[in-house]
Amino acid sequence: MMTAGAKMNIPRQELAAYVTEAVKAANAFEAADPGALAEELGRIRQNFKLSKEAASELVNVMNYLDDNALVSGDQLISYMNEVSGSMGLAKMGEKHVAALGSALISTGVESSTAAKAVGSLMTRLGTAPDMKPVREALKSIGIDAKSVQKGMVEDAQGTLEKNHCRRPTNAERATSRHSQRLGRAANITAYLPNSSPIQSFGASKYALPPPRTH
Repeated sequence: MMTAGAKMNIPRQELAAYVTEAVKAANAFEAADPGALAEELGRIRQNFKLSKEAASELVNVMNYLDDNALVSGDQLISYMNEVSGSMGLAKMGEKHVAALGSALISTGVESSTAAKAVGSLMTRLGTAPDMKPVREALKSIGIDAKSVQKGMVEDAQGTLEKNHCRRPTNAERATSRHSQRLGRAANITAYLPNSSPIQSFGASKYALPPPRTH
């Protein structure tokens, strides 16, 4: 594990604490290969540019999701590493990235598919004014593409919550089209099984642990 940490550029002075956290994670996730798990966790820390404290908190969140959602620790770890390269266009905390992946994986998709879906979500909404299908899909439900683009850069989590939870028009309510259209605008429906509820894309369905009290 020490070698895995060094390989992932964990600072020398933090290696001992890193190994301790990796051992705890290996036990929590019942990892078959603790060394490989340590390397994957180090890769997540490097990819998301996390501090020691933030990395530890993220592991706690993933453990919570592992215990409370239809997703395994291995699936979340794989998803987090795959999705990390798509987060450049959006400002979203790593905990919410993990929770969004958990919501999608819980619908029955593979971790790699969830990562592609979230990547599409971030890319398409982050460049919404430049993509005619996205711009028109958002316009059809009364959402301005430029405001979405700006929101994704400043606060992607809040932007998703605001737009997904926007009160639909009577016509949208009658046909239950609001979430479906927003999902298509983000191209996320292409990655979900036909039976999967599109509200899994909505931030209101994220399952994050309650804040820890000291």
